[in-house]
Amino acid sequence: MISVSIEKKLKTYGGLQVLQVNRQFAEGSITKIYGPSGAGKTTFLKLIAGLATPGKGSVSFNDTTWFGAIFIGNCYSFFG
Repeated sequence: MISVSIEKKLKTYGGLQVLQVNRQFAEGSITKIYGPSGAGKTTFLKLIAGLATPGKGSVSFNDTTWFGAIFIGNCYSFFG
């Protein structure tokens, strides 16, 4: 199991802020992500997976911080 921490994750498109999240997910927990169309659910998951580049902030897995493209190469070691 892994723990996930998201700090000041911010994404903007064309100068419009679309996502700002500060959240910790405990190891072994189950979390539902829901919201209306356009709320940023897919963007949020892409940022966690390293498939989108954050404007600011960090995503940490087991206290190891990953940024954007650096995480893509290690993705399967956590989720595989």
